Amino acid sequence: MCEHPDTPANLCVPGADTVARQLSELLGVESAAVEKKIAVVHCSGDCTHTQDKVDYKGMESCQAAKLLYGGKGSCTYGCLGLGDCKNVCPQNAICMQDGVAHINRERCIGCGLCTRVCPNRLIDLIPDRETVVVACSNRDKGAAVRKACTSGCIGCRKCERSCPNGAVTVTDNIAVIDYNKCEDCPDFGICARSCPTGALRL
Repeated sequence: MCEHPDTPANLCVPGADTVARQLSELLGVESAAVEKKIAVVHCSGDCTHTQDKVDYKGMESCQAAKLLYGGKGSCTYGCLGLGDCKNVCPQNAICMQDGVAHINRERCIGCGLCTRVCPNRLIDLIPDRETVVVACSNRDKGAAVRKACTSGCIGCRKCERSCPNGAVTVTDNIAVIDYNKCEDCPDFGICARSCPTGALRL
């Protein structure tokens, strides 16, 4: 931070306001509240929605499986299911269910370690107050997505058209949420309810 004096002192999410105040005092900068964040997994392709394309017998590591045809599953964008994220989580907030990582919102402290180890970059940090998530990362066109996973985003734009705040857009064949616009929605959850595959979830 000394090399970048303009860097805010409130970027340590796990440390929360206590660490932010200490850093601001140490650096002589103005203190600001820390926005709590949680990790979310942009994949819902469990064993009921997709299938394995190979019988993987290698190391129990997502990084290793990624090297083999992009992983064992039919969707090369999806969760590899071998728990690299779970293994680095200091709060035991991640579990593997039916081949997909799930995050306990109550335990997650937003440290971001899981986001760094996922080889498919499926995990992201979002504001804790938000509950709508795009549970898919497949950027192929709709027909190809349907073949790979029945719960994938097919880029139909129903969510985009239904959002009264313009917070949801479809970019590169996948829905993207602008959480800065996803505030005070007059019809909360309409985007998720309009999704025909369940790729948007509450």
